[in-house]
Amino acid sequence: MVRRLLATLGRRDVVVAQGPATVNAVPFTQRKWASGATDTSPARDAIEFISEQAHKRPGEITLVALAPLSNIEALARRDPEALHELRQVVMMGGSIHAGYNQGGAIPVAEPSAEYNVASAPGGLVALLQSKVAVRMFPLDSTQIKLDEVRRDRLFAYGSPASDALALLYHQWRLLNGWGQITPTLFDVVPVTWLLEPSTCPVTPLRIAVDERGYTRPVSGTANVEVCLSVDESATLRLVMDTLAPTESPRSVQ
Repeated sequence: MVRRLLATLGRRDVVVAQGPATVNAVPFTQRKWASGATDTSPARDAIEFISEQAHKRPGEITLVALAPLSNIEALARRDPEALHELRQVVMMGGSIHAGYNQGGAIPVAEPSAEYNVASAPGGLVALLQSKVAVRMFPLDSTQIKLDEVRRDRLFAYGSPASDALALLYHQWRLLNGWGQITPTLFDVVPVTWLLEPSTCPVTPLRIAVDERGYTRPVSGTANVEVCLSVDESATLRLVMDTLAPTESPRSVQ
C-alpha cells in the first residue's frame, strides 16, 4: 500500500523498507487497493536501513513509530547502539488514564491495553531501556474523528492524495470489523505534533509497561514525554489545510 501511495504522489524516490513478518489478527481492509501497486520488487530490510541511517547521522534521526513496536524490538536485538544514535522516537501507542472510546465515541476513563504496545510490549521495554528520548501519544490524546463534513471537503478536493484517500476510506468503511463509518485519526496526532508542537503539548512522565501491554504511570524519574490532551480543532485544521487547502478569498476592488 505504501508503494502505491508513494507512486500516486509522485514520490518514488522515498525508500520503502520491510520489517520482520508478524502475525496480525486485524484484517487488512485496504488490501485490494494495495494490490494495485506496480512495483513488487523485494523491499530493503527495515532493521538494516534504520541502523544504517542512525549510525550515518547520529543525533539527527527522528523515528516515527505508528504501528506495533516489533521493528524497534528487532533493532534492539540486532544493533542496540543504533537506538542510542537516534535523536528521538515519536510513537503512537499506550494508554495512561483513558482507554479505547466505547463505540468509537464515548470516553472511557480506564486505561486499555493499546494495540500497538500490546502487540509488541518488548519493543517499548527495549525503547525505554535504551534511554533515547521518547515522545508518546497514547489513547488519551489520539482518538480524534474525521467527521462527515471534513470527509466531504477532503474527498471532493480532487488531488491525487485526496482521491486515493477517498478510495481507501470506502474500503475501510465496508470491511472494518467494528462497523464504524467515521475513522479515528490515531496516527495523525504525533505527525501533526512534529509539524506544530502546540497541537499536543507533552509532559514528562515515568511509565512502566507489563507483558499485556498496559502502560502505567509510576513514581520516579521521567522516561518519556507524553501528550495527554490534544487540541483537536488545531490538529484537524492542520490536516485539512495540508490535504485540502481552501483558496484565499479575493479582495473586492
